[in-house]
Amino acid sequence: MLTKKKLRVEMRSRRGNKQLEDQQMVRLLLASPLLAHARRVFAFVPLPSEVDITPILDTCPIALPRCGKDGSMEFYAMGKNWREQGEKKELGVWEPSEGKLVHPDEGSVMLVPGIAFDRQGFRLGRGGGYYDRYLARFPQLVTVGVCHSWQLVERVPREIHDMPVTHLLAGSWIR
Repeated sequence: MLTKKKLRVEMRSRRGNKQLEDQQMVRLLLASPLLAHARRVFAFVPLPSEVDITPILDTCPIALPRCGKDGSMEFYAMGKNWREQGEKKELGVWEPSEGKLVHPDEGSVMLVPGIAFDRQGFRLGRGGGYYDRYLARFPQLVTVGVCHSWQLVERVPREIHDMPVTHLLAGSWIR
């Protein structure tokens, strides 16, 4: 079994047709009842290695995350001009600098990025634990892990605090 650190290194060497998969996955997400019925999509601004979900950010009512130095993460409602409401922070991660603090409710769906996912919905993140802490606060939240097909692995190393997603889109729907 690989450690989280070794799996992160291995994942950097995997590649596929990113642009084609990104387009396919955005179409699947936009056609999904999960997003069609969502009052708000809690999302993320993708890094270059992540699925490019920006068409969803431009289409759906969204909230985007801001991370605190204390390990906290909160989401802020964004308008159609979301690009003008924030900036890139540490490690090139885009965060809102304005917007209203919002919390998920029964009409919310969260798109969750990851370096790798397994079929049980467990994810390998970047190591900060932000999403795991946030998801632990909202255990009823519908979550969709979003990754490329080559980011799907047999088993992600797990710790007691790791939170799985409820649905997984890895090139095409898995669960």
